[in-house]
Amino acid sequence: MSSDTESPKRKIVITGGAGFIGSQLGSELHRRGHEVVLLDNMSFGHLDNLIVDGKTFGQLVVKDIRDPDLKTVFTGAHTVFHFAGVAALPVC
Repeated sequence: MSSDTESPKRKIVITGGAGFIGSQLGSELHRRGHEVVLLDNMSFGHLDNLIVDGKTFGQLVVKDIRDPDLKTVFTGAHTVFHFAGVAALPVC
């Protein structure tokens, strides 16, 4: 198993990145030195989730995952973690 310092740094996109799970993963990946892009429409996400030790992390893109103009967000991404979703069924 390689250490954090030996792993290549990659662009990683997290949909639902301002939600609890997405932000936890994003924080850890940022700590490991990766370029983290957090995609969230902020209907359920919170900016407070993107603050660790008083500092924000990653690049927040406030857009809906259904937006067809998101191609540039994903360009060059090595990995995409998909956590975007509607948190409450009555909203559907």
